[in-house]
Amino acid sequence: MKDLIVKYLTNSINDKELHILYKWLQDENNKQLFKNYVKSNYQIDLLHLPDPEIAYEKMATKLNRPKTTKLIHLYHKNKWFFYTAAVFIVLVATTWFINTQNTPGNQIIPSQQPPITIQLHNGKEININENDNAIQVGRQKVAKHNSINNQLSYIGNKAGATTEYNTIKIPYGKKYKLVLADSTIVHLNSGASLKFPVAFNGRNRKVVLTGEAFFEVTKDSTKPFIVESNKIAVEVLGTKFNMSDYSSDTTSEVVLVEGAVKMQEKESVKDQILHPGEKGTFNQNSKTLQKEKVDTELYTSWIYGKLIFRNKSFDEIFKSLERKFNVEFVIENKPLEKSEFNATFDKDVSLEKMLFYFEKAYDIQYTVKNNKIIIK
Repeated sequence: MKDLIVKYLTNSINDKELHILYKWLQDENNKQLFKNYVKSNYQIDLLHLPDPEIAYEKMATKLNRPKTTKLIHLYHKNKWFFYTAAVFIVLVATTWFINTQNTPGNQIIPSQQPPITIQLHNGKEININENDNAIQVGRQKVAKHNSINNQLSYIGNKAGATTEYNTIKIPYGKKYKLVLADSTIVHLNSGASLKFPVAFNGRNRKVVLTGEAFFEVTKDSTKPFIVESNKIAVEVLGTKFNMSDYSSDTTSEVVLVEGAVKMQEKESVKDQILHPGEKGTFNQNSKTLQKEKVDTELYTSWIYGKLIFRNKSFDEIFKSLERKFNVEFVIENKPLEKSEFNATFDKDVSLEKMLFYFEKAYDIQYTVKNNKIIIK
């Protein structure tokens, strides 16, 4: 019967075979089996795992369904069927998704996005507009703006005894790239802000971060680069690392991609030296500072518009989606809030499609009212 299903999916089935398949689907057990195929393939697409066999093992543990073992057994016998079925399911899902987006109940209307702003040292705020090609203070140009690359580059020509700080603020729904006066590149995530000097005149290069950013620090052995947040401080000479410290989170994280950094809790002398591929985590509740080996891509993929969640609670996932899409989630299903999930979404995947996948893969029900998504 699997051969007939494959023929049907590839549009190569004849009338006689189609009749046989139709009769087979009249049996409720066969219908349920096919539904399990559908759900399993939604999980594969959502997880983006390179090997579907691994996906089935993970689902067997998570779902704990009697038919899971049988599905794995069938899959071993005919891998081509499952690959083909996965393609078919995605096509059907996409068609259903497009058709349902025309209904008012599924339309998500994001809140109006405020502009990216620069607060100058004198307190004045400047909006960064797409058509601007520079930031000027009086007659002096302090930074060049590139709207194509979504980037602001500071010139660093304001040397003097007094260090003047600017603060850039990124609203929800936007990301931005900032090049500091020493050529350090800072990728700022949604909801982040960075306080930084217009020119580095002192003995170190100190900036203050709220939220999440990826730093590509220009090496300067004479001036350590220091990133402070509300809870932690990170000191480097030249390196690449991701740092996340939102005020709404109880943990602060530093993930090192290249070089070496010293991560320190601000209220004590506790510190950790991180090496490439390690993550340092400070827990504000327990006041502990720990490190572990991680896949750095899980923590840096947001730079390229990709979202990867591994063993993340729905509460954590929704916070990320709120920042990325400038919407609000209301979780009425409290047991679901702390449940852990896995998901991978490529660049430019809409929020509607993400919610569609969660609904089909994990049986999560939701309703939409303007920019508010209510999880039942």
